[in-house]
Amino acid sequence: MKIPSLLLWGMACIALTSCKKNDANTGSAKKLYVAGTEDDANGVNTARYWIDSTSKQVGPSGAYVLDMAVAEKNVYVLTLEGRTTGDFYTIYKNGTQLYEFRQDTTVISKIAVSGNDIYIAGSRYQNSLPYYRASVWKNGVLHFRDNSILETLASGIALNGSTVIVCGREANISSGVVAGRYWVNGTATTVPDSYELYSVATSGSDIYTAGVIPGSNQPAYWKNTSRTMLQSAGQVGFTSEILVAGTDVYVAGYESVSSRYQPRLWKNGEYQTLANTYNQGGQAFGLFIDGTDVYVAGQLRHTQGAGNQVAVIWKNGVMKQLGSFTASSEAIGVSVQ
Repeated sequence: MKIPSLLLWGMACIALTSCKKNDANTGSAKKLYVAGTEDDANGVNTARYWIDSTSKQVGPSGAYVLDMAVAEKNVYVLTLEGRTTGDFYTIYKNGTQLYEFRQDTTVISKIAVSGNDIYIAGSRYQNSLPYYRASVWKNGVLHFRDNSILETLASGIALNGSTVIVCGREANISSGVVAGRYWVNGTATTVPDSYELYSVATSGSDIYTAGVIPGSNQPAYWKNTSRTMLQSAGQVGFTSEILVAGTDVYVAGYESVSSRYQPRLWKNGEYQTLANTYNQGGQAFGLFIDGTDVYVAGQLRHTQGAGNQVAVIWKNGVMKQLGSFTASSEAIGVSVQ
């Protein structure tokens, strides 16, 4: 499976808080929602989502899923699609296209939904320094744009009532100095000892971000600006998503160990076991907490068939395979409602 050009900016993410990704669960008959990308019979990427065991393709062939949000049992999917007229970021609701953005003028990372309002986080391109400015769109209209003299990129978003929190990075083009940054309703805070922040969550008045530190790219999370290193066995790491449940902080991501990515889930900075039947490595992207149950979405590498990676989810560390061995696939987002 090819990697979308968005990831070349180091923005995956994959993001974010339960209030950002989903409204409160209601009713007793909960369903499992997963979104991801799967190759079709011709080896072409297709975006899709699963509700329990039912799968639905979203958009045309040649599309990747970048993020998913579920609100009031409506499924919102953010894709990156390659077309003859260019590459486009497209937002779908239950499979119906809502609006799109050209990739040559924007870099879109994450989606958040509150009621009928859809927020997307990314960056706008301009043909002068600084080339990229972190931005948020609400229902397709520009809602916020960073106005600092630094180049800024947005990688994650969370909603807390009427408060919009975005995280990412700032870069001084002249000096080459890069640091993590988050914005609360447009007010910026630089996070010390961070290189880039990929995901953000809130708990009360506290802001939690997950990212990597400068130099070694080791994974860490920050409560406001106080850093906690994540238990590491690898050379470099990546943090895809952070969530806070009570006093517990969960982070999903992956590390490079002996030149192979390994999926990771950390609780309060320590490893949690994610079963890997195929023992070929993999990556963890999406994260959701439902009561005492912790769900992680990702992919595992294998040597079982034509496809070299397969979409999986973990519930409390126990793996369930979603895709087949005959085609490459990955799961980006997960939710329970």
